[in-house]
Amino acid sequence: MTSNNIIGIYLAAGKSERMGRNKLFLPAGADYVGTAALRTALSSKLNKIIVVTNAVNYSFFNKKLPQNEHEKLVYTVCALAGKGLSSSLKHGVHKAKALFNPDGVFILLADQPFVTEEMINKLIDIFYERKSSSYIASCYNNVIRPPLIIHKRIFPSINQLKGDKGAKYLFENQKRFQGEAIEFYEEKLFFDVDTKEEYEFLMSEYIH
Repeated sequence: MTSNNIIGIYLAAGKSERMGRNKLFLPAGADYVGTAALRTALSSKLNKIIVVTNAVNYSFFNKKLPQNEHEKLVYTVCALAGKGLSSSLKHGVHKAKALFNPDGVFILLADQPFVTEEMINKLIDIFYERKSSSYIASCYNNVIRPPLIIHKRIFPSINQLKGDKGAKYLFENQKRFQGEAIEFYEEKLFFDVDTKEEYEFLMSEYIH
């Protein structure tokens, strides 16, 4: 167990509408699209990771990475996941507050398989160095992107989100939140799988 009190929220309740099938279940090298970043997070400094799924995805994740075999994992089903990303995020934050009273939560997306342990740990370290920041976010080409950490002081504002708006909407549209965007220079870190073409690219990366 690590000494920080940052709780991961792994958002894995999407409907994969653009893919036409559940992208999280697709093979990715020796792993799967949906579990690749989760395995990475398990090796990081995160204390616990709350995996927010829908009813369909729950069985898949708990079979591939059983909660009873990984002490960091907590699985939870968001009944309102179909209403958009914000519902899953609010569900995860509520669960984190109820179970762990964290200093902050670390938001990870299940369709970003190239996120690294070093990236996660760097953001956590910076979060504790810059204690006045309401968020610490990844950035590429001056654009904030997940993964990112939100401080507990702005948890109440998460409840204002609707539809598919995520945490970065607050940072971009409400200037009262002061935080830091940490630039990463490798585009691949932020690659996400939404289409068949992107999945084909993903597979070509594993083959090479």
